[in-house]
Amino acid sequence: MSVPVARTLWAVHVPQEWSAYPLNDPLRLRQVAENTYAVKGTPTDCVIMGARHVMPALPELVLACLGMAILVFGVLRKAENTLLATMFTIGAFLITGFLIATRRHGVAFHGQFVSDAFSLFNKELILLGGSLALILSLDWNKSQGIQRFEYPVLALFATVGMMIMTSASNLMTMYLGLELQSLALYVLAAFARDNVRS
Repeated sequence: MSVPVARTLWAVHVPQEWSAYPLNDPLRLRQVAENTYAVKGTPTDCVIMGARHVMPALPELVLACLGMAILVFGVLRKAENTLLATMFTIGAFLITGFLIATRRHGVAFHGQFVSDAFSLFNKELILLGGSLALILSLDWNKSQGIQRFEYPVLALFATVGMMIMTSASNLMTMYLGLELQSLALYVLAAFARDNVRS
């Protein structure tokens, strides 16, 4: 049901059965000045209403933020920290896996990001594969002399790209995930700088 408030402003109340995020009561608008209206509710209510639309993408956002924190940690710490960065990355994968397991289905970013049973299952598989790859790479990187903290961080960002592609519902989101994944994998492919094949 919609009610015209002004020539260019409409207040909309979505019934419970039409939306995953219904309003409990209609928005109440009060005209403060010309073309300026006050909405019933607190600023916190407005933030919560806006945050609901990005909640299906929370695992990807958390994993990306943890990846940036691990990167900053590796840069600021002067000692050898490859093993520590790898363990932090696997811990970030575990936290993200828990967030995925407790996620409800939903749509984010105006339908460009979809979280359903198929995408959640694939994300868990991607995180499991990324964790196993990091564990297997520890001894190999050490034996090849390419043990650096950037390796697990790049693998983490490639994993974020794969997870975004899993939930993509249009080509723009698919391209964003593909670029994030491929840029990190390009660097990983050339990680052994002294090797001609790399």
